[in-house]
Amino acid sequence: MSVQQSIANLQSQLAILEHDVKQSKLTQQNWFRSSDIFNSSSFHTQSDEIVDYLKELKNNINRLATVKEQSHADYLSEKITNQFNCFKNLLNSSKLNSKYAAHRGKHIKLEQRVKKIAQQATQTSQSLYEELSQLHEYERRLLDMVADKQTMLNQYSGSEKSHLQQQVLLTQQRLGRCRQAITGVEDKIQKLDSRQ
Repeated sequence: MSVQQSIANLQSQLAILEHDVKQSKLTQQNWFRSSDIFNSSSFHTQSDEIVDYLKELKNNINRLATVKEQSHADYLSEKITNQFNCFKNLLNSSKLNSKYAAHRGKHIKLEQRVKKIAQQATQTSQSLYEELSQLHEYERRLLDMVADKQTMLNQYSGSEKSHLQQQVLLTQQRLGRCRQAITGVEDKIQKLDSRQ
């Protein structure tokens, strides 16, 4: 491969690198934070802008085309290789970081969803226990009412005894519906507890 072909190859690699750097959307903060990955000692440039480092690489490639001494050409070739490697490491790191950030974002969303479901289950469990407590209170009151009406019925002897019997029957029916509701809530609680 001739020197001109090598220079043209380096220039095309530089164009690809410039395109990749633009595509990676490395902001000053993002790439400068990765300075431990980006070995800036391979550059003379001391800047916060990644574009300045690309310019130095481009200048070194252009200088390599005009160098006559073999030792200086070897030095520039090694420097250019190191500079390309710095950019490749930075871009690879950026890709990994963005994949990690995307994965972490999905993980956080999943974690939040699980917490929300657990919170809903807890709230559901709490509301079911509250409902059960309320139903037990209704049951206690209905039992008291049935006992009171039964006592009144046993003590009463008159024409309205059938009316009192009707009231006892209605209260016992309400008590039956209340007990069905208690059983339903207890079943829901049992199902919820078995899922956890």
